[in-house]
Parts: sequence; structure tokens; C-alpha cells
Amino acid sequence: MYTRIRSPRRVTNFEEAIPVFHETLQATPNSHPGLLRSLNSLGKSLVSRYERTGELGDLKEAIALLRQAVQAKPSPDDYLYIP
Repeated sequence: MYTRIRSPRRVTNFEEAIPVFHETLQATPNSHPGLLRSLNSLGKSLVSRYERTGELGDLKEAIALLRQAVQAKPSPDDYLYIP
């Protein structure tokens, strides 16, 4: 979906997609494996909208979300399995 809203002819896609990304993020528990994707999708979409509109609020929210995404990213040790 993020790729589709980046189309230069589809500026209104941001207005449609960003609220959906917000709703998805609000419905995603912190322990859910999709949390990182939800944070990233919304953050990237807000950055893209900021680039088109210059709305500083979008950039500030995107930075906060992408920082959360970095913090939510599992460490390599989380995948290490030693029998």
C-alpha cells in the first residue's frame, strides 16, 4: 500500500491511507509481530506527505514513529537458538 500512495498522481492517497495506518497502529498490541511494520508504514507515509506539503507536524510525528520502530526492532539475540 505504501508504494501505491507514493505515485505522484495520487496525492489524495495519502489522505486516505494515513488514517488507516493510524487505526492499524492503534489496534496493534506492542507484543504483536506486525508492530514494526505498522510503525514503519505510518512513519514513511508521513515523511512522504511532509515532502509534498511541508507540514512540520507530519515530520515530527514520523520521526517519533520511526524512533519507536527502531526501538521495537528485535535484537539478533532474539533469533539465536541454542539447544
